[in-house]
Amino acid sequence: MSDTDTITARASLAPRRNDAVPPPRVVVYGTRGIGKTTFGAHAPRPIFVRTEDGLSGLDVDTFPLCTSLEDVETQLRWLATEKHDYKTCVLDSLTGLEPLLWRRVIETRRDKRGQRVASIADFDFQVGYDFAADVFTNDFLPLINALRDRRMAVVLIAHVTQHKFDPPDMDAYERIGPAMHKKCNERLVNWADAVLYARSRMAATTERGKTKGKPVGDGSREMLTCDQPAWFAKNRYQLPETL
Repeated sequence: MSDTDTITARASLAPRRNDAVPPPRVVVYGTRGIGKTTFGAHAPRPIFVRTEDGLSGLDVDTFPLCTSLEDVETQLRWLATEKHDYKTCVLDSLTGLEPLLWRRVIETRRDKRGQRVASIADFDFQVGYDFAADVFTNDFLPLINALRDRRMAVVLIAHVTQHKFDPPDMDAYERIGPAMHKKCNERLVNWADAVLYARSRMAATTERGKTKGKPVGDGSREMLTCDQPAWFAKNRYQLPETL
């Protein structure tokens, strides 16, 4: 290596301040009708990639409804490579995307006996879901990440379900999270900059000053931004715990 190459190499390793703020990668999940799609529609200059039909009444730009993972990939590649002025890609929804992941696994993988399977559950225990998580990580997420190079934010919408959580220092319990299989959900939560849980605001009833435990609500909604034993949530933006 020449002296010039050495100097260049050392310069490339010099510490510098990370002052660049890339566009956010946000997951919003919650119960049906809570306003997840509306939230995405109010993002800056959104374009929808749809795996389910839930845009009724919303005046937004959208691609045709996806019926295969290839459709999703084609639309994401268009956003990553073609000239446009969209600022946010909204995927509606991850819950609708997951069966498309499973279909690719069924079409491209064989069980340990080399046989085709009819269902993701027909693989040996959890193996099919491991394959699907690999497709999610290796095929889908790189296309989403490529949108950052176009300075596009990403909002990924999901329904809600309960996941079994098995911490090493206590008994297993159920907690609320995005409605994807736990194999994909773990990778999703680790990847995202923010995972936000949208729900109706509830309080417990009281009688003579004592909490009775019956939920009541006033129609208002809230978004939870930090992890708690009862639900998955996170953010890298120092958001308030409740919005």
